[in-house]
Amino acid sequence: MTSLLLVQVDSGANSIKKAQEWLEAEGFTETQVWTHTADEPDPHLLAVAADVRSTPMGHLRVDSPFGQLELTASTKGLVAVLPMGRNLPNRWAAVVSDMSRADRYAIAQHLAKAKEELAAYFRGCLTQFTTPVDISHGTDFQQQVWRQLQQLDYGESCSYQAIADAIGRPKAVRAVGTANGANQLAIVVPCHRVVGKNGKLTGYAYGLEMKQYLLDMEQKVTLP
Repeated sequence: MTSLLLVQVDSGANSIKKAQEWLEAEGFTETQVWTHTADEPDPHLLAVAADVRSTPMGHLRVDSPFGQLELTASTKGLVAVLPMGRNLPNRWAAVVSDMSRADRYAIAQHLAKAKEELAAYFRGCLTQFTTPVDISHGTDFQQQVWRQLQQLDYGESCSYQAIADAIGRPKAVRAVGTANGANQLAIVVPCHRVVGKNGKLTGYAYGLEMKQYLLDMEQKVTLP
């Protein structure tokens, strides 16, 4: 399948140069690339896209208490939930290719369900996500960690050591931390519930302020 890369960058020359350097490193030719500059992208844009392996992907931006979130889904499920405006790399944000009507429908269903569930979560009405997730891009170890994160109860927290113990790798605490940081499914795969062994907040890819907000919000919700 021939893929076309759609790159959206800020209009500044430096941003465009960085994008061009990345494209060259990834092996894309000029005929495969269309660069679109926009300082104010449409917040309601639903961009049908695919990653470099030509896997159909779709994107949707939704509102949250700390700004917009960009949702990405494949036909299998949700792939990423990333806060906008933090210069976070979304490895799924670029390649566009044709896809079947069935693929479009499956992707739209996952995005719509994720949007609905996230809104309910922020209202304090949902404590467990049922939107299917697609973590097939991770290594075997990363997938182990991410699945264990999904087992963490709403309103609870645990240490990196506890995650390492739970997956049968008690000495792999640092590797667990790295896998935790590589999780692109913020909130839905709740890496924000993992804290230091002493109970203190530790590094969070999306910022400690967001992590504290989520933990505090979950503590305030009265579970049935």
